Amino acid sequence: MRFEDFRTSSARLHILRAIHKHVPSRRLHIAQALVDATSLRLQYVQSVHAYAYATGKELKGLSMTSTTTSSSFDHGHSWTEFLRYAIEHVAMAGESASILTNYARSWVHLCKCHYLDTLGTDSDDLLGVAGQFVAYVPHMAWDLIRRLLVHGWPVRVPSQQIFAIRALARLMMAAPRLSGPARDATLPLVFRRLAQCMAAPHEALAFAGCQFVLVHFVQGSTDLYAVVSSAFYKASTQHWHDSIRTLAATHFDDVLDFAP
Repeated sequence: MRFEDFRTSSARLHILRAIHKHVPSRRLHIAQALVDATSLRLQYVQSVHAYAYATGKELKGLSMTSTTTSSSFDHGHSWTEFLRYAIEHVAMAGESASILTNYARSWVHLCKCHYLDTLGTDSDDLLGVAGQFVAYVPHMAWDLIRRLLVHGWPVRVPSQQIFAIRALARLMMAAPRLSGPARDATLPLVFRRLAQCMAAPHEALAFAGCQFVLVHFVQGSTDLYAVVSSAFYKASTQHWHDSIRTLAATHFDDVLDFAP
């Protein structure tokens, strides 16, 4: 599972899927290896960026795992494909939670790699993996949301916050909406993060102000209402761009109708 072995990428994926399907006793080992491999890739991408920053060199617009202009053999694509397959089959087989936890960690690693090397993975594939988690393992949805917020948010790469917010929206739209410890502990983190992002892209304003969020999350919580309404008001009065101030003011007027 070494990320630089490009020539064996496709073959390794088929081998892994066969082992995963026919040798259940090795599924935990595969999950642990996937965490290690995605972590190594993240360290590699981070080191490339750190070196470029230290030397003042500009990174080229291609996958940093290859010296060619083609990124079709980058293992990030294979890993996301394998994750989609593995999550479905592990969930259907009722495997241990530790395997799914390792898959969640691997997904966060791949998201963090994507922020720095957008050609190494495909954003739609990563969103698809998030959808697989919610569809087949709904009880892990809020844990995955917490991991994204705490460990996988692109704080240092604001340009990638739009992707992160879309991933967050994908998870929240399909996550169980019944009150529970995981949901109640995670929701304040969600809206505090969205409030921080309202100063930049339209995506945070649009998602936090949509009817689904206001009805299912904000309307029933005084704390969440306070976070969202104050964020809208701040953006409507202090943001430098007129269009965002106008949009925030509209959402602020809307959210007043959902006061608990």
